Amino acid sequence: MDELDPRQLFETLQTDLSDIYEMALNRDDILSEDFSHTLFQEIRELKERYGRKSFINEGGMKKVYKVEDKSTGRYVAMAFLKDNTPKQQERFLREARLTATLEHPNIMPVYDIGITGENEPFFTMKLTSGIGLDEIYKNRTANGSWSLVQRLNLFLGICEGISYSHSRHVVHLDIKPHNILVGEFGEVLISDWGLGKILFDEDDEEEADSIDPAFFNEMTMDGFIKGTPGYMAPEQIDKSIGERDRQTDIYALGGILHFLLTGKAPVTGKNLDEIFEKTLAGSYSTTAEDKKNIPAALAAVINKALSSEKNLRYETVNEIRDDVEAYMGGFATSAENAGVLKNILLFMNRHKVLTGSTILIVAITTVFIIRLKKSESYSKELLSLYEQEQKKIQLIGKEASPHLASIATRNLYAYEYDLCRENADKAVERDPDNQDAWEIKALCHFYTQEFNSAVTAFEKAPKRKLNNLFKRLAEKYGTSKDDSERLDSETFIQLLKKIPTTSLKRTLYRNEVLNYRSVSEHMKIINAMLYINNPHLSKVKFSFKKVDGKNILDLSGNPKMEQVGCIRLMPLHSLNVEGLNLPDRETLQMRGMPLEELNIAGTKIKSLSFLESIPNLKKLTISKGMCTEKMLQELRKRMTVIEK
Repeated sequence: MDELDPRQLFETLQTDLSDIYEMALNRDDILSEDFSHTLFQEIRELKERYGRKSFINEGGMKKVYKVEDKSTGRYVAMAFLKDNTPKQQERFLREARLTATLEHPNIMPVYDIGITGENEPFFTMKLTSGIGLDEIYKNRTANGSWSLVQRLNLFLGICEGISYSHSRHVVHLDIKPHNILVGEFGEVLISDWGLGKILFDEDDEEEADSIDPAFFNEMTMDGFIKGTPGYMAPEQIDKSIGERDRQTDIYALGGILHFLLTGKAPVTGKNLDEIFEKTLAGSYSTTAEDKKNIPAALAAVINKALSSEKNLRYETVNEIRDDVEAYMGGFATSAENAGVLKNILLFMNRHKVLTGSTILIVAITTVFIIRLKKSESYSKELLSLYEQEQKKIQLIGKEASPHLASIATRNLYAYEYDLCRENADKAVERDPDNQDAWEIKALCHFYTQEFNSAVTAFEKAPKRKLNNLFKRLAEKYGTSKDDSERLDSETFIQLLKKIPTTSLKRTLYRNEVLNYRSVSEHMKIINAMLYINNPHLSKVKFSFKKVDGKNILDLSGNPKMEQVGCIRLMPLHSLNVEGLNLPDRETLQMRGMPLEELNIAGTKIKSLSFLESIPNLKKLTISKGMCTEKMLQELRKRMTVIEK
């Protein structure tokens, strides 16, 4: 028998005794079949939410710790300021608040924001084992285990996150490899939104007054340009070129794609001056070795995204994402401006074994190309035939089904229901065994109240909990109508209450608001949605009436109401939101309305720039001090202004 080490024996006994002591303390938990009472007591008596901190890492302005969130029983990452000055505090908290508004699988979630007893601001976020994209590149390329497809799929995840933030009117302005975290299983999280900026909408690039421009302008307080050299767009260096907006992020995405293919920033130099000079000149660094690693089609994508002229870049993130997806699927990208011959070659490469009819299509097209050189009169006919046949041949084979299902998914959550239905139908036609395609088809039918079609599609979709619930609801509500009809407002509200989450309720509502029967009927649904959007309210004061053909909505008397998104797209002529707790972002809902009278007195609205999008406004009621005297004089030239 081996001789026992006294120290080892002591440590073993100590561990065992510790375990026994823990079990004794929690004996009621172990023996009881009902844990709710113990857990209730524990949370009710909790004095400090967070446990001890253990240091993880630090960045430019933050220190990050691992802490236990005792109320939820999980570990989270907690960020503190390295330099706890008033100036830094405001920037730090604004970053946290801005990030918290973005709820997407590819964006780092913020759970909590607070101030400690020592007046230190903090925020908590997801504790992830992910590391920066720059480190991932080094690790995975070193052992040759990172394929082009894996890199491009990761890029698509980044695009999804930025596309979502743009849909929420937020631009990042500092997209770089270090700010993109990649998990063990390839999951992507975009972090560090400290330079973020809010845009009101596509046509109005002004910043929201809820974010102080002093913290989100072109220069930092120390006089240095904000951003990361090598990934910064020209307009971040020279503000005279234009505003920082969505195209600024698109430039950075082009840089990220360049990095994923080469391991280098798109613009490099010996010093900052050289990097800035190259950026402004539209010259990015690509060596002969780099060119070998960048396929021609993706080089065209990068060139377009990195254009020094904003109007020559992609207009939206979806466009650059679609081009990368097109390349992955063996199709030409829009950036290439590919001709007919290029498309035919790509088609033949996608389908090594061609059917007789497909060969005939290619042969006919080739003949037309030859004839095109002889006679310009054939050009329009050729292009028309080619475009028609290309649409058909792109759908040949099962390999197109996942791509179409992916597009349909994006369509659904962009509320493009018709396009979603069309692409989902194509996906299941190409591959009847693609359960994911059947799922998105079923969801589209459900949200558009085509319940009988939804039931059929759910039969072939994965047996998930949500799918099973929606299938049962579709069976119930499909018996009272056919798919060409819509639920009446009362029945729709009943269905709305059975949907489990606020996000899903809004998706169902979005199709309804696009197809409402009459304003008066739809107001019943809006009343129900106000409770959904403001779950903290037990009662909503709501008054709608129609006078001389004018739609008049009065929501005053709801001081805790914060969201009125459900009124968007409504043809209201008079709106009273006096005293509501509405921030500037809620003015988005009023834009484009045929409003003649508007009362926003007593709200948290500070910026009145949205009034430019309400051309019919004749009477405006505001709080005293809501705008400057000069602005007041300008407004009174256009309308009657009442100050309360």
